[in-house]
Amino acid sequence: MMRIAILLIVLTPILSFGQLRTFHCNDVGFKMKTEIISNEWGTLDTLQLVYFEEKEEGDPVFTFYSYQDQGGDCNNLFWMKETLTVEGNQLVLLSHRFQKTGIDPIPEWRKRIYSVKADNSLELIYDRYKYYESSDWVDE
Repeated sequence: MMRIAILLIVLTPILSFGQLRTFHCNDVGFKMKTEIISNEWGTLDTLQLVYFEEKEEGDPVFTFYSYQDQGGDCNNLFWMKETLTVEGNQLVLLSHRFQKTGIDPIPEWRKRIYSVKADNSLELIYDRYKYYESSDWVDE
């Protein structure tokens, strides 16, 4: 049973390749496409591309990684997970950076908040970081 659970956890990102989801914020429609991409470390990252729903083609409004292998150096390994949530008329992008050893002084969290305007535009209204064992959000 445990092997099946591990297999499903491993395969879920791969099986979601090309998946398209839609959501709304402040009466503005968005679509989000998932792509599994190779990286320079020989592993796979899960990239999310967010578009305005009404636009069929073109550049995404923004992108983020629901999982990204950020490689490492001789002392440490790094990876990141990001989530996007809708809160009222805002999109909140929360990035959580992980490291194997905990010895590098990098921010553990990053929070970006975008205000969604009725004219199908986004405005970045908050962009702060939080370091390990701190409760304060600061400029980097």
